[in-house]
Amino acid sequence: MPIPKAIDSIPSEVRAKIDHWLHSHGYADYDGLVEMLASQGYELSRTVLGRYGKGLKEKTEKIRQATQMTTELLAALGDDANNLGLASVAMAQQSIFDALANSELNLEGMSERERTSVLLKLYRVLPSLSAGFARQDKRRVEVVQLERMKEEVTKGGNKNGLDLKTLEVIRRELYGLD
Repeated sequence: MPIPKAIDSIPSEVRAKIDHWLHSHGYADYDGLVEMLASQGYELSRTVLGRYGKGLKEKTEKIRQATQMTTELLAALGDDANNLGLASVAMAQQSIFDALANSELNLEGMSERERTSVLLKLYRVLPSLSAGFARQDKRRVEVVQLERMKEEVTKGGNKNGLDLKTLEVIRRELYGLD
């Protein structure tokens, strides 16, 4: 069993203040952070806060990079069918399943009631993710069907008795194509 970190003993509201301080101070001014925490009755060393800040900065940077890459991918690929969204939901589900199955959750130091609450919240998230996945998949199918309909109307319009002017109106007004 790993030794609990000093930062883990801090209440979540205080940890949120630490996170905000670090982010707003560019992950610097640890002496000021030590003083601020001491004034609130929390004694954490500069070293402990430095290690925590380094980890938080790395996580924040990874999230920023992933968000930027996702935005660029969506812009380049045009994910109308929301394939990336579907993959994201599936990955979130898998992460929760893995954490539950492998007991990767750090529930040390929590009361039985707190542990039960955390696990119940995770179990409650899974159906929501599944419902979101189903809605996204339904939307993906609708987009694919709409694309097929666009192609059929565009290619086969004259065969079905539509004149060129009517086809242009359908393309422009209904499908937003120029």
